[in-house]
Formats: sequence, structure tokens, C-alpha cells
Amino acid sequence: MNSYIASYCHNIAANNAGGSLLRISAQSDFALKTPEFMNFAKILAMKLFVIGESGDIDPAAQFKWSRLVELAPDLEEDRIALMKEIGKGEKITLEYLCVFRANGEVITGGVS
Repeated sequence: MNSYIASYCHNIAANNAGGSLLRISAQSDFALKTPEFMNFAKILAMKLFVIGESGDIDPAAQFKWSRLVELAPDLEEDRIALMKEIGKGEKITLEYLCVFRANGEVITGGVS
């Protein structure tokens, strides 16, 4: 698997400034370089920050993809659509995620 790091920085208001970092993988290096993949990763980083900030996930627990999809069903729909668009057999997986606040506090991290 080949990995791509995506980030999102949120600084609209001082009380919820922060961001997210994620590592997302694909089976081929080709897939990582497509504009569709990079756009998906960017949007995913933004959506995961919003989910992390919402308080709907226990900060002590790791993010689970199934829980993320419960909170935002379009995540899985977008992932499946991207796999179809890039090519048959291409598997895209969220490997790691960290959502944090500007003061350094980690809201949550990990994926299982």
C-alpha cells in the first residue's frame, strides 16, 4: 500500500481553532497522484475535523471507520465512488487520523 498525508487547518474562531491530519492509502502509486484522490483526501480531512469537534465521538476512544460512517454516511459513498472512478481493484483505506486543537490538545486519534 502507498500512503498520502492530508491536512486541514481550521482557524475561523479562536475557541475552535485546530485541524486534522490523516494518512490515507491506496494500492497503487498512480491512484495517490490523481486529482480526484487528492481532492477526496482534502475533503475527508475537513469532514473528520468537523466530526471530531462535534463531540459525537468519545475522545478517549479511537475513531472507528464504521462510527464515522454512522455520523456521515456520505464518507463511505464518496470512498466507494472514488475507488470505482480510479479503477477496478483499487482499495482506499483511512490508516490514521488525528484531530487536534490549536493549543495542542489532541481531540482524538487513530483508526481501527
